[in-house]
Amino acid sequence: MERPADRADADSGRRDATEHAYLEIRSRIASGEYPQGSPLPEAALSRALGVSRTPVRAALARLNADGLVEQMPNRRVVVAQWNAGDVEEIFSLRAVLESHGAQLAAVQVTPEQVGELEALCDQMEAALAAQEPGWLQQVTALNNRFHSGVLAATGNRRLVALVASIVEIPLTHRTIGRYTVPELERSWAEHRAITEAFHRRDGEWAGAIMRSHILTGRTITVYGAGHPTAAELDPLADPESIPAIADAKEQQR
Repeated sequence: MERPADRADADSGRRDATEHAYLEIRSRIASGEYPQGSPLPEAALSRALGVSRTPVRAALARLNADGLVEQMPNRRVVVAQWNAGDVEEIFSLRAVLESHGAQLAAVQVTPEQVGELEALCDQMEAALAAQEPGWLQQVTALNNRFHSGVLAATGNRRLVALVASIVEIPLTHRTIGRYTVPELERSWAEHRAITEAFHRRDGEWAGAIMRSHILTGRTITVYGAGHPTAAELDPLADPESIPAIADAKEQQR
């Protein structure tokens, strides 16, 4: 006869396997390893992740609720494809949340945190100036650390979690590759302005800059047509990995 402790261990194991499958599939979608529109068959995922199909099925259900995958009429599951409406929605949410975060951070950020943000600005500017192979991945990571640092300075864990759930979406994770060098230079200048607002403890200024900063990113992501883009300039970058939204953009015009 199965003991309660055995059942509890089995339930815990299933939860752990589901969480592992969920996080791993989500990470692979965000990185572009599983591109938009690509099928996600349970059997193949089960083999790739080293778990049974039951936790894979549960993980796909969670990802469907997150909007990262789509259940097709034939029961196939595919990675969700993003259109201009998705971009508008995601970046508009970021503008509201991150501008609020910058406003909160300005009045309670520590000198050490401002110094860390300024150091990130230094590194972004240096990487952009040097443009050594792999620089796009480097500046993308630094940019993410800057935005995360601003939010961390708020001390508001719920706000941090809300923004993280949006930023992890692959559409925003890799769109720096759409920027041209002059656009990146303007973006870095806005980062500098945010740190200056923090020095002055000016929440309204910090919030206004962050809102403009995010909405500019939205415009570049949807309508940016400048060349060469960062993804085209970096020999180690794959321009094909940048989320495609052109068709949807044309449909909305």
